[in-house]
Amino acid sequence: MTISLQPSPTSEQLRSAVLEWSMDQARKHARQADTEQRFPLIPEVVETCPLDVSQTGFGQLRDEEFIDRAHTLRAGDVRHGGLESGTNVLAVFVAEAISQGDSWAWQLLYGGEPAVDFVKFIGTAEQVERWCSANRVLSAIAMTEPQSGTDLAGIQCTAARDGDQWVLNGEKVFISNALEADWLVLLATVDPGAGSRGVRAFILDKEDMAKVTVTVPKEDKVGFRHLRNASFEMRDLRVPSDRCVGGEDVSGLSGAMQLFSKNRATCAVWGPSIAKGCIGYTRAWMAEHRDEFTAERWKRINSDFEEMNEVLDDVVRLALRAGWQMDTGEASTESVSHAKAVGPKYAESVVLRCLNVMGHEGGSHRHLMEKWVRDVKMTDAALGPSQVQRRTAAHLLIGRNKP
Repeated sequence: MTISLQPSPTSEQLRSAVLEWSMDQARKHARQADTEQRFPLIPEVVETCPLDVSQTGFGQLRDEEFIDRAHTLRAGDVRHGGLESGTNVLAVFVAEAISQGDSWAWQLLYGGEPAVDFVKFIGTAEQVERWCSANRVLSAIAMTEPQSGTDLAGIQCTAARDGDQWVLNGEKVFISNALEADWLVLLATVDPGAGSRGVRAFILDKEDMAKVTVTVPKEDKVGFRHLRNASFEMRDLRVPSDRCVGGEDVSGLSGAMQLFSKNRATCAVWGPSIAKGCIGYTRAWMAEHRDEFTAERWKRINSDFEEMNEVLDDVVRLALRAGWQMDTGEASTESVSHAKAVGPKYAESVVLRCLNVMGHEGGSHRHLMEKWVRDVKMTDAALGPSQVQRRTAAHLLIGRNKP
């Protein structure tokens, strides 16, 4: 089947507005986000974004409260204006645009609340009502352990039932917003010998997190320094029985897989978005230093950039196809795995080429290029690295063609 991946006029209008906001508003605070290692506390920047941020508390931003996400569009603009694109397709269009200014904008406004999505996927009606209400500003999800990331079969944190409570033991590492979140979803196993089948999800609130042992309060990362990651240990941490998401017979694997499927398409274009921003930045720098380039080198570099943009657009089209499949109810795992497998690697190659063009100036703190070189490396880890995605795509391909 042939499908059109061109945005509708309304979707393109929104994408262009988001891109302009990211370049003009978010980029000028990129260095601040990196050096202060936190989201810039600049409410007026967020308030000018074409995405509606009022429903998630951005209207009255105070201190840390604005570390949140928004998926809705500004009322009166596009949300009720006959939008032709489905929600997942639109998400890819917006995600591709928003990080071209700087990646802190994507994570602040469009990363999604994974814990909220997780509870909505498999939680009970009572859990959804309690934990997914609009008055809770920030949530997080704790999957990663020293020996496992998105491979849920490797989870070693345990959960044992003791009367009307669950007793949690184990270690979680590199958890985004772990210490800032109002609540988080934590994955543990109720049967260590059952692999991923034994995984269950549990909700921890601020009081629970006050009882854990924080081993690393803030990771010193190479990139995405504005996003705080922490590590902690649980030793006989007790939580009420109703904190098991969906109930003790509901697998946490189901929620995780739905979460991955929903967010991987946008994650796949995160790296290409940064790379496109680098190309634009490098071209602007070249224009200021035109007399330093021979005519032949100038032509060659611009030819390279055209080819790179075409490759990046191919990755975006893969992600758009996955988004379209999700919007139409089709299986999208293979398409989104293809996009996530190639996107970060191509993006890193493009960013390094831009650094090469700028030479020693590109590595200077006077320019954002050295930041983006560090940031783009982080896009591979989000929701499963390229190696895992290649394996997933290969298994699906072999399974489909197996005699």
